[in-house]
Amino acid sequence: MYLVTFVQKIYQRRYWSPRRLGPVLWSIAGNLRGQIELIRIFSLPAFRSFVLLDPVIPFRHHNPKFLFRGLHANARAAAILHHYRFLISRLPNRMLHQSGKWEIPVVERATNGRNFTIVLGLPTKSALWEGESLLQFRVDGVPVYELQFTIVPGGVLNSRQQDVIFVQRIQGMKECFERIKAATRTFSYLSLPSILIAALEGIAAAWGIREMACISARSQYCNRKFQDDGDWLALSTRAYDEFCSELGATRVSADFFSLSLPIEGKPIESVEGRHRAAARKKRAARHEVANTVCQAILGAV
Repeated sequence: MYLVTFVQKIYQRRYWSPRRLGPVLWSIAGNLRGQIELIRIFSLPAFRSFVLLDPVIPFRHHNPKFLFRGLHANARAAAILHHYRFLISRLPNRMLHQSGKWEIPVVERATNGRNFTIVLGLPTKSALWEGESLLQFRVDGVPVYELQFTIVPGGVLNSRQQDVIFVQRIQGMKECFERIKAATRTFSYLSLPSILIAALEGIAAAWGIREMACISARSQYCNRKFQDDGDWLALSTRAYDEFCSELGATRVSADFFSLSLPIEGKPIESVEGRHRAAARKKRAARHEVANTVCQAILGAV
């Protein structure tokens, strides 16, 4: 069924051009074994919904813009394969054989008549090229913020670690200001990106991952089309580059930042005296989120 759907897709007009299809076929021939394994993985019930959204998904690594610039197609394929091999080794069999879209609730909190939830699952159709797994923050069931990531082999990011969580997208939803405000108030006035990073730390702790990398504004997939827009670039730089710097990450290249896990944060003594109580409260809230997520992931196995 998958191959039939894929053939129908390539027969769309935009794939007829030899200029588009030729390099892809050449790249497939150079890594046929990896391509076959990717097709096999995306045929599993747990990941089949990905392919139903877009049958080209197992072939994304042939696009030179995928992940970040400068990677060979084989390295991009290795990164995707690493992520799904890792998930297959960690997710319970019942989930791997579950048809349709699955998700794991990792934080569930009800306060003042409102429900706040963070779930781990697969990306939505609008962001299939920006990370293989999704952390989604919901308020009363409505998505308000998302973080997408891929677990890649360290060598792809010049790291000595076997596994690195690579954050590729952090984005809020439109027209959700009131819900976002309620969420930050409930979580000790932490920003939602900080809450999702704390959730990611919990996942890393459960899975034994000791390093996280974050894409730069320059290389974030969606942002590339807006690079001539000064206002958009400034907003993106705050969302990615400045946020990474605030976390204490080191810029490894023009394409990404890196930092060790768990995140240490700056010494509390370096915080101005009148702000220390609030800083301690936020730090405690971050640790609580990370611990809650870690236990949820371990309990899902």
